[in-house]
Amino acid sequence: MSFRFVFSLSVMLLQLIAPQANAGTCPSSSFKEFVLCVTKAHPENTKHEISLSQSKSIVVAGSALNNPEIDFETTQGRSLGDKIGSNKVMVSYPFQFFGQRSAKIKKAEAEAQILKVQAERGHNNVMAQTVLNLYRLRQLKEEIAVLDETLTTYSKIINQYSARPRLSPEHEVSLSIFRLAIGDLSSKKTSLLSEVRKVEDFFSHVPDLKEIELEKAIPSKRKNWPKLASSSGSDAVKRGWPMLEVDAELKKAEAEFDVSRAEAWPEIKAGIIYEQEIEGALENSKYGFGITLPIPLLNMNQGNKQLAASNYQKSRIERILMEKEVQNERSRLEKLYLDSLDTMSKSPKDLEVSRKHTHMESLFARGLISSALMIEAHRQLFEFTSSQNEIEFKALEALYRIYELDGASLEELL
Repeated sequence: MSFRFVFSLSVMLLQLIAPQANAGTCPSSSFKEFVLCVTKAHPENTKHEISLSQSKSIVVAGSALNNPEIDFETTQGRSLGDKIGSNKVMVSYPFQFFGQRSAKIKKAEAEAQILKVQAERGHNNVMAQTVLNLYRLRQLKEEIAVLDETLTTYSKIINQYSARPRLSPEHEVSLSIFRLAIGDLSSKKTSLLSEVRKVEDFFSHVPDLKEIELEKAIPSKRKNWPKLASSSGSDAVKRGWPMLEVDAELKKAEAEFDVSRAEAWPEIKAGIIYEQEIEGALENSKYGFGITLPIPLLNMNQGNKQLAASNYQKSRIERILMEKEVQNERSRLEKLYLDSLDTMSKSPKDLEVSRKHTHMESLFARGLISSALMIEAHRQLFEFTSSQNEIEFKALEALYRIYELDGASLEELL
């Protein structure tokens, strides 16, 4: 009875553990869940999360207070047989005046903001790469499927010609043309397979990601394309990651200039003093106040101030140039996006192309069209599929880049 109970319990545990063992990193039921999961698990995103935590540490380090200092001196000796000596203790604290501490805190906050923006921008880039690679993987499989279907058709035709005892001159030429066409298509397929491996390499960095999970997450052609906000004016790009980063760089340069001016003034150390003197049986104790103040006569930090001032002016110019570049890039990408959508809307639908392709093959089988026209028709089919995929991919790239320039959340596109 006891053995049966233990056996049954073991079977139940195995049934509970087995699905978890077979489950990969991202067993998600939707495209959005898969993208978010891969983005979170990808090592590139882990690096950005570390940078985000570092940004908090920079502020803590920059706003840290100085530690107090202790100076201790002691002397011992004898005079005329009597014990003599002295002890001196000074407890001081380095005070920062003239805006020194506030300037350092301002610089630390600017550096933290740079890291934060870079980390958030990097997180969005990983998400964008995940989506684009998934779409490209579907496109590559479509193009490879077209090539495989064409290769199968050509191989059947070659086998039919080869099975005949004699060929007419026209058929001999057709046989040679089809063999050359197979060689050309095989080369194209090799190139596409190489690109597939390159895309899959991006997902191979995600720990324990199963191939079946990747296959299930491959999206179909995008049908619903979002409308873009107007690119007129500069407000649209000021919220974007590029401008947020350059603004943080400008604040850092300004803070460094403030630090260089504050460092022209010395750090003042002030504290209390206790001194004890011993002469035989007599002990004298004294208390007082001490201050250490370097005199800024020979060095007013002039070189660092000039360098920081020039860096600040340079950052201001870079900010103006960046804003103009971002505005121009957004306008260009918006036009590319709208043109791509217009081209895709006017292109023949996949069902219509497939129907015409099937009709063309039936005409060739009845001997109504030549082998050269048959090969040209298949070439046009592959070129059409490839060009449509290229237009779709350019539209996706433009869309995600526009969202980055606008500082919009990429999750809205999933």
